Amino acid sequence: MITDGAQTEAQLRELNIELNSKHRRFKALLEEKKKIQDMIDKHDEDKLKITRELEKQCDSKKEKITKYEQRLSDLEANSGKMHRDLEKNFQG
Repeated sequence: MITDGAQTEAQLRELNIELNSKHRRFKALLEEKKKIQDMIDKHDEDKLKITRELEKQCDSKKEKITKYEQRLSDLEANSGKMHRDLEKNFQG
């Protein structure tokens, strides 16, 4: 029969092995968490770059639209003036 001292020592060894195993698992999980966080951070940076590029393209398109609207407005204004001038010349 195992004595109390030997049984206690065996239990301590068993608990120590379990503790070491859980500690290794904990360290592995922390490392995995760090890798995942790094991937998330990189993904966020990539999304931010894409967003900035899309904003630039959108601003460029808005600028072109504004220019075309101004040119259209100028053409409409000139068209009305030319029409009136032609009427004056035709009548006069």
